[in-house]
Amino acid sequence: MCCGKLAETGLISLPRLFQFGVFVLALGNLLLPLATDFPYLVMYSVSYGFGEGFFFTPIYCIILESLPTERRGSGYGIFQLFISIPYVFGPSLSGLIADVSGTGYTNSFFTAGAIEVVAGCVPFLIPFMPTASRKEEITVNEELIVYEKESVV
Repeated sequence: MCCGKLAETGLISLPRLFQFGVFVLALGNLLLPLATDFPYLVMYSVSYGFGEGFFFTPIYCIILESLPTERRGSGYGIFQLFISIPYVFGPSLSGLIADVSGTGYTNSFFTAGAIEVVAGCVPFLIPFMPTASRKEEITVNEELIVYEKESVV
């Protein structure tokens, strides 16, 4: 709710809100191994909830704004495809990291946090990426054909 209201004010753009959400998620995952008591786990849960809210709310708005109406369904589908990849492979990779390192899941959370920090930095590179200049020629047919003339009083 606060993410949507913040975006409506225009003080911060949707991509920046998205980045903020990614960084909050990364900070939570990096600090989770240090949470040894219940209050710290509650703080982690709250920060993770805010991070998810600031991650998903702007990305759905960005998809709505950047795609034409007839392509929004496929846009959501492709987005969900890429978002689900970490959910599919993450637990197995975390277990592998925990088994190889021998320190439990501490290194797994550090790895997840580091990956999220890198993912949060990617939007900073967008202004430096080359853009393809596509010019589409629009032709307008200026003929007007009247089939039926009707007056309504």
